[in-house]
Amino acid sequence: MTDEAFINFIENEYNISRNDDNVFVQFNGNGTTSVTIVESKTEFVVLTSPTKEEAEMLENYNENKRSILWEALVWLFKFMDAAGDVISGCELIQGVSGVDVCGEISKQVIDNLIAVGTRKRFKVIRDIVKKPCPFPPHSQQCNEPPYAYWRTSYQAY
Repeated sequence: MTDEAFINFIENEYNISRNDDNVFVQFNGNGTTSVTIVESKTEFVVLTSPTKEEAEMLENYNENKRSILWEALVWLFKFMDAAGDVISGCELIQGVSGVDVCGEISKQVIDNLIAVGTRKRFKVIRDIVKKPCPFPPHSQQCNEPPYAYWRTSYQAY
């Protein structure tokens, strides 16, 4: 599935538009695409297409056992440096190594949620969304978008 097809699917599935003020699209360096929906100043969700390797791993995923794959804590922050430039970023506090939680969060999302001179701590929960698929359950098609994608939710506390 192409990046554009994934974005269109997410727009239809969640009744959003990439042009909405609270929606951000990011093309990641690993060949995936993320669509972020900012739901409030304390919550947002990132929907990401799986990599080819992840799609292969999902062949063994049992959709009847919807479970949390992992949890993490991150800081989102924004500050002004000595030169007067605004710097924003994300820092992993605690979580599973090997998953780029901060890589999925675009600068636009941080700018939308965090005021200069502040930071917020977010709890991160990531799971896989598997939609009904007309192909055999363990087929490649059922483990790629639009039938399978990552949902990462972030909640400030």
